[in-house]
Amino acid sequence: MEKHSIGSWLKALFYDHLMKIWDSHYRQTRYFLIIPCEITEIKYDKIFAGRIVNLSKSGLFIETEKKLSLGSSIYVCFQYKDDNYRLAARVVSDHFVVQSEGIGAKFIYNRFYSNQRSIVANLIRTIEKEHPAVPKS
Repeated sequence: MEKHSIGSWLKALFYDHLMKIWDSHYRQTRYFLIIPCEITEIKYDKIFAGRIVNLSKSGLFIETEKKLSLGSSIYVCFQYKDDNYRLAARVVSDHFVVQSEGIGAKFIYNRFYSNQRSIVANLIRTIEKEHPAVPKS
């Protein structure tokens, strides 16, 4: 039988509480929509097709059959309305969302992509005019 100290139990309880606080304050509102896209795996300069299934200020989920390593840097290219987008992101997960297999990617906000934050913010403003936000769970 495995022994658990009161310390590990308390840490688990505290961690769970912190995660709920984090999720309620920092999880970004998501918008579900289907946008065909082209994904470029930057390291290998490989291009493949996908579909954006949901999007937020922090990242997106892309439906694709292509498997990418966690941490891979990608460009996601797509058109929404009359604007073309090329956004840099990093693969953070490989999972299913609403019966779609694909990758979760977090937008890269740093000095190399200094204008990307405002581009994503403008995109979100455009999307939220037509698509309802998914309630936070």
